[in-house]
Parts: sequence; structure tokens; C-alpha cells
Amino acid sequence: MKPDALRAFETVVELGSLNAAARVLNLSEPALSRKIAALEAELDLVLFDRSRRQLRPTETGRAFLQEVQPILSGLRRITDFADEIRAGARRRLRLISMPRLSTAITGPVIAAFKKAHPDVALSVDIQPRRLLETWITGQRFDLGLSTLPAQHPDIDTRLLFELPAVAVLPVGHRLAGATALTVEDLADDPFIALTVGTALRRQVEAIFGHANAVLKPAVEVSQTHLACQLVSLGAGVTICDPMVPTGFPGRLAVVPITPWYPMAFGMHFLRGRPSSPEAKALEAIVRERADAFLEETGFTQ
Repeated sequence: MKPDALRAFETVVELGSLNAAARVLNLSEPALSRKIAALEAELDLVLFDRSRRQLRPTETGRAFLQEVQPILSGLRRITDFADEIRAGARRRLRLISMPRLSTAITGPVIAAFKKAHPDVALSVDIQPRRLLETWITGQRFDLGLSTLPAQHPDIDTRLLFELPAVAVLPVGHRLAGATALTVEDLADDPFIALTVGTALRRQVEAIFGHANAVLKPAVEVSQTHLACQLVSLGAGVTICDPMVPTGFPGRLAVVPITPWYPMAFGMHFLRGRPSSPEAKALEAIVRERADAFLEETGFTQ
């Protein structure tokens, strides 16, 4: 499978027109059409619905694009890296993180690192947990941050911290002043859950299972940030780690769930590749920020 065929497919999907994509790719329409047809034949997949004037991706085509976009992004970075090396800009780090760490950990880490190392270029990718291991093993990176466990033969993982699962409530909620809550305490409120298959959904299902209760979501969303936003708007309650609610200062209350349920987060490194001095500095800043967060929230280990 040729990278140029994948790029052609991506461009046609993004522009929604064979003619527009051909101009961008500096190809004739027949040549571009042949590339797409050859890709479909090689994959034995129908990527486009050709029943209308415009090429529209099929459900299969959209699913395929979602999986190959990380690969295409990596291929584009190869050119960028080569340009930087030719220009003498060799000091670059790449950080991959899942959204749940963005506000409490990843954002402050980036700011602190750039303040301490202004001459080092830093590339940051925020990826859903379900795609994280694909990004980690498929592309160059220096440090990855995600929930644990994350097992893969190409990565080494080190524990960053464990945080308790917490109930997230709107400020002023009748239970906001409690010192701890059970899942039964939340039974009278609409529950906002993550979609099936996400890491947090599995964790919350385990919490309910340990309490011999059944999770019955009133609303299902794909992102923890949206779940917390809905809680802040009075749409219900949710359970997650204490990091995401910090993005809603003064609008959310968090109360630990009992019995205590740990949510572990870790750092990932490519196995067998020594860390550069800059990467070690980034790791140290991550650990410093993690310790500071534990102290700020009182969730010391």
C-alpha cells in the first residue's frame, strides 16, 4: 500500500470533491480516480459512495480513515523532522497524552517545560486512550501519559500516581458536603456515563459491580470533559478521577467514592531507547507536577 494513495484518499474525503483534491495534489482527475480505485481494490473495501455527483465516503471509508490518520500524520512529520535536521534544529521532544490529564497535568507540564527549556521544540498530541497505544508504538515519541494498565512489548511503563474515583456533583448539590459516597447514594440522580468501550466506562462499571449495582446511564458521552460540563449544568452526576473536574473551578464538587477504588496513571517510554537529557527533564517536570497535584487536592499516596 503506497502512502501517496492513502494521502489521496484522505484529501478527497476532506475536500469532498475529486476535482478539488486533484488540484491540491497536482494530479489529473483520471489519475486521482485510478489511485482511489487501486486502493479500494488492494484493500477489497468500498471506500466511496459513487451514486451521486460528489464522492462521499461510505461508513467503511470513514472507519478506515479514522484508523490511518495517525499513520498519515506520522508520515507528514518525517518531512518536518528532515527539514529541522537540515536547519540544525535537532532538539525536539514529542509528548503524547490522553485528554483526562490535559488540564491538571499536561497543560501545566508544557508551560513549565517551555519556561525552563525555551530552545527545545515540543510537539504534543492529545489522543483518546483507545488510540494511545497505536500512537505510542506506531510513531516516534519521547514520553506518553495515560491510564494504566498499558501493556505492549515495545513500551516500558512507570507508575505516576494513583487517584481515587470520585463522585462529581454540581456545586450546591445535597451530597456535596459528604466526606465519602457510595454508588447507592447517587441512585436518585441521573447518571452521566462515558460510552461503552472507553477506559473510564470500564472503571465505572467495575465500581458499580463491586457494589452489586447495575450502571444505568441517563446520558452517555464520549469525553469525560463533556460529562463534567453536563454535571456543572445540572444535568446529572458522574464518576471519574479528580483531574478533569479541576477544569471547572467553582462549578463542581468532588467526593471520594467508598469503598476506595484506585485509578492508576503512568508514563510510557519506548523500550530499549535511552532518554535524552531533554526527555529526562520533561519526565522530572511531569513527576513534579503530579506531586503538586496530589498536594493541592489532598489525595496523597
